[in-house]
Amino acid sequence: ARAAAGQTAAAPARSAPRAAATARAEAPACGRLVVRSTPPGALVFVNGRRRGRTPLSVRDLAPGTYSLRVARSGFQEDSRRVTIAASAAREVHVRLARARSSAAPAPAAVSFTGALYVDSRPRGARVVLDGRAIGTTPMQVGDIRAGAHVVRLELADHRPWTTSTTIAAGRTTRVTGSLERQ
Repeated sequence: ARAAAGQTAAAPARSAPRAAATARAEAPACGRLVVRSTPPGALVFVNGRRRGRTPLSVRDLAPGTYSLRVARSGFQEDSRRVTIAASAAREVHVRLARARSSAAPAPAAVSFTGALYVDSRPRGARVVLDGRAIGTTPMQVGDIRAGAHVVRLELADHRPWTTSTTIAAGRTTRVTGSLERQ
């Protein structure tokens, strides 16, 4: 009986490494994207997601085509498509041109934006963002410059409610205010 139990226990042990090897073989082999820039220190975005600053190595990218954006203040932004192959490194060197001086900011100097969702209790309050009325609660507004902002809620027969909030690029920030009766 002992030998049978030992054989039963040994069989899965022998097949487990084969199963693990099969799982590894079936998993898609990932590639790597290496981004360098002149000048260095530029922000790198892959498919719109910030990945770091140059020089940068982005690992574990599934094979396929990606959008690459490289930006640095004072320089023109560079955008392109790159194709990543399985088990290979794709190297990209971006030479950023100095921004032309003009009244309009250079594309790389344009701030990134996020969205703001504002609600109140009770609902129907006027929403004032950075001193400008933008609507009534509940509401969502996009294309707001990333950074610090002031939100004020106003409703008849209620005390105004004010808060500071930070908008993150590519994200929706939620603000809910409770207005007290006067």
